[in-house]
Parts: sequence; structure tokens; C-alpha cells
Amino acid sequence: MILMQQKVDAESISSAEALNRKHVAFEDQLDLHRRQIGVLTASGREMMMNQNMAADSIEASVEQLEAHLHELAAKGGQRKARLADTKAMLEFNRKADSFDAWISDKKPQASSKEMGKDLTTVDSMLGKHDQLQKSLDAKELSIDQFRTECSQLAEINSHGSAISAKGAAVFSSWAKLMAASEERRRGLQDSKITYQELEDLHLEFAKKASGFNSWFENAEEDLTDPVRVNSLDDIEQLKADHSMFKQEELKQKALFEDIVSLDSKIKRITSANNPYTWFTLQHLEANWATLNAVVIDRDGDIAKEERRQRENEDDRIMFARHANDFYAWLQRTRASLVEGSGSLEQQLDTTKDIYELIKGERKGLKIIEDLSARMEDKMILDNKHTEHSIVGLAQQWDQLEQLGVRMQHNLEQQIQAKNASGVSDEQMQDFDETFKHFDTDKTGKLEPSELKACLRSLGYMFATIEEGEVDAEWEAVLSQLDPNGDGDVSLTEFQNFMIQRESDKAETSSDVLGAFQAASDEKPYMTRQDLEKAMGPEQADYCVRHMKQYVDGSKVEVGGGYDYQGFIKSVFGRK
Repeated sequence: MILMQQKVDAESISSAEALNRKHVAFEDQLDLHRRQIGVLTASGREMMMNQNMAADSIEASVEQLEAHLHELAAKGGQRKARLADTKAMLEFNRKADSFDAWISDKKPQASSKEMGKDLTTVDSMLGKHDQLQKSLDAKELSIDQFRTECSQLAEINSHGSAISAKGAAVFSSWAKLMAASEERRRGLQDSKITYQELEDLHLEFAKKASGFNSWFENAEEDLTDPVRVNSLDDIEQLKADHSMFKQEELKQKALFEDIVSLDSKIKRITSANNPYTWFTLQHLEANWATLNAVVIDRDGDIAKEERRQRENEDDRIMFARHANDFYAWLQRTRASLVEGSGSLEQQLDTTKDIYELIKGERKGLKIIEDLSARMEDKMILDNKHTEHSIVGLAQQWDQLEQLGVRMQHNLEQQIQAKNASGVSDEQMQDFDETFKHFDTDKTGKLEPSELKACLRSLGYMFATIEEGEVDAEWEAVLSQLDPNGDGDVSLTEFQNFMIQRESDKAETSSDVLGAFQAASDEKPYMTRQDLEKAMGPEQADYCVRHMKQYVDGSKVEVGGGYDYQGFIKSVFGRK
């Protein structure tokens, strides 16, 4: 009886089942004792029927024993019901705990405040959340079934209030889990929108920053190139280019302001680095500040170079004026030299005067040389105001000075040749005029085409030959006219040829012999001085090269003496 009155205090299903097993054992014992009590009470009633002297006492005992048995059976039934309620409650609690554990397992993910650090992680989290939501949706049917079970059990179970409280806790956790899941879903979707916007901002920033930086690098390279040009035209072009750059700079300033605005929008979302570019606003701001400083420096450099080019232009104009005047003087002087008139002696005097003027004009060339040196020091390499250079003018002055020396020498030789040959001044003047007539380019020399035309005018007839063939007659005449073989015939060579031509018409070997004898003061040989005195240095050189040393009657060579008689015999013998 005491056992039946004890409180059913099972904390687990296993303990409840153990109590149930004890109760079953109790019921088995109760059935056994009920049969024994039945035998005992039957015996007592029989004794009472037999009017046992203790019938009253026996009757009281039987009644008491049956009452206790009935009470024990009733209390056993009550205990059995309590044990069943307790086990049902414990099984319910186990389900509730299972749901609660599942909810607790999902709660961290559903209630997480981590919304990703970029679009990729947000997309990944949304994918995981979709999987979570699917598991929640699948679990919701079980929760609904459990809710019905809880309601029904609470109505019939003696622990109804505890069951309702347990269920309410589970359903509250479930509702919170679902609310947290929905809140996280909205948060992730909002985060995705934000990160998508950030992605677009990052991409746009990277694109514009890259374009701006490329423009800056090219601009910096162009602006830091040395400002060094060669003319005022170049500096004007440079100024025009710089002006165009400043217009482009204004466009780039607008782009830079867009980049600043983009950076501000990005920083409102995140302070993380842009994954699409290493350029930062600080870097671009430093570039922009650098560019502004470089532009200011460039303005100063261009202004400085413009001043330098204006000074250079003044130098060019001054050089050109002197060079052009000097060239014109060269042309006039050369024409004066090659266009002499009068007798040979008069031409010689005029040529000497002109030669002195040529030497005196060396100071004019020196001025041009100084101007050229100054321009070279300044690296002035071109001059649109003149086609002349100091090298060319110096060469032409040297040529003119040499022409003056050569013409003096030629005229002296011509005078000597004229005196030795007996050619008159009028003939020499004719030779000179003929030469100058065919010297069309006024070089003081006859080229082969000019020479052939000149000789034809003098009566020489040259056969017409096919291209590539050799004209033996022309080559023979040319070898006499151009003994040094330089391809051109000078005035002296032409006059010597003409003097020889005139002499051949009248002279005989005896005439030539008489001339040599007179020149040698009747000696049987001639010295170099005798030859130069009689015919000039060039013809004397020719004779020295072709005359043999004179040998006297004793077979002894006379030092410095040349055998002119043997030379005359050899020459006239060949002819």
C-alpha cells in the first residue's frame, strides 16, 4: 500500500519503463495474493456459516481484508495510470528535445549576422541559406504533426500543463527560427544588392582609374621631355600642342572628379581594397598633383625655349645676310676673274688686283665663321634664310683664291709662251675669247663636250662613231690638250695647245733648234732655269721629264744640263 501511494518520479523513459516493470510484478503478486485472499475469505465465510464462535471477528477480518485488497487494487490502477502518463510525457519530451536540438543546430546559421564580404561570398551564403530553408520547409510538416500530438496529449495526460509548456517552448523556438531564417534571407538579399552595387562601382572605378593613369603616364612622359626645338616654327607647334593638351586636361579633370565620386560611394559601403585594380584614390590624387606641377614647369620651359629660339632666329638672319652677301661677292669676283679683257699683260695686272681683293675679303669670311661658330655652340643646325654653310663658303673662297693664283700663273705662262713663240697679242686675245666662249659654266675649265665643240669651231673634224666605240683621233688630240689626264682642259692647256698649233704651222726643226740655242746662250745644253725662263715651269717640267742628261765629248754627264738637240731630233724624228 505504501508503494502505491509513492509519487511516480521518473526522469527518463528507461526509469519509467523500470517502474512499469515493477508495477507489472506488483500486479502479478496482487493476482497471486488475490487468489490466496479469496481462499482465505472463503474459508472465513465457511467458518461463519458453521457458527464459529469467532464468527464476528472472522467476518470483520474478512471484510477488512477484502476492503484492503480492493483499495490496493484501486491504488494500483491509479499508479499504473500515472506511470503511463509519465511515460507518455517522457516520450513527448524526448520528441520535443529532438526538435529543440534540431532547432538549436539550425539556429546559428539562421540567425547569423555574417552577410558576406563580397558578391561571391554572399552568393555562396544565399545558396547555403536556400538549402537551410528547404530543410526548414521539410521539417515544418513534422512540427505541425507534433503540434497536434501535443494538443491531444495535453488534454488526456495528467501532466498536461507540463506537456503544453514543453510544446510551447518548442513551438516558440521554431517560430523564432523561421523568423530568423526569413530575416537572414532578406539580409542576404539586401547584402547581395549592396555588393552587386559595390561590384559595379569597383569595376567602374578600375576602368576609369586605369584609363586615367594611362593618360597620366603618357602625359607625364610627354611633358617631361626636354623642351628643345630647332626653330620658331617648331616652338609655335609646341605651344599649339601644349594648348591642346590643356584642353584635354580639362576633360581628364572631369574624369578625375568622377573617380573621386566613385571612391566616396565605395567607401560608404566598404573600406576593403578594390579587387580589380591596385590603383587607389590616394595614388591618383598624387598623380594629379604631380601633373599640375609638371604643367607649370612645362609652361616655364616653353617660354624659356621661345626666348632662346627668338635669339637663335636673330642669329640665323644675321648669318644668312652675311652669307648671302658673301656668296654674291664670290660669284661676282669669279666672273671678273674669268671674263678678263685686254692684253695678257693687262689681264695679269687686273687679275693681281682682284687677287688682292680676294685675300682682303678673308676678313668677311672670318665674320661668317664667327657667326657659324656661335650658331654651332647654340646647336642651331638649320637655317631657312640661306642655303649656304660656312664649309661651302670657305671652300668656294679657297677655290676662288686658288683660281686667282692659277690664273696669274697661267697668264704669266701665256705671256712667256707668247714671247717665245712669236704669237701676237691679238692671237692670244682670240685664244682667250674662244676659250671663254665655250666655257659656258664659267668654271675656268673646258669639259670634254665643251672642248669638242670648241675644236670643231677651229676646223677639227671628228668622225661620228657608234656608242661604246673609241675615237682614236679624238683621244690623240685630247692627250695633247690634257697631258695631266684630269678630264678637263684649263685655259693654260688650251693656250699652250693653240700656241703649239700656230708654231707647227711655221716652225721647222731648225727654227726650234735656233730658239733653244738662243735660250741657252749658245750652250750645247740647257739648264732648268734656262727652260723655265724660255717657256715657263709647266713646259719646262715637260722638257725635263723627256730630255736626257747632256754628255760632253769626253763622255762625261754635265750636272743639271739637258740635251735639247737630242730632244729636238727625237721629237721631229717621230713626227
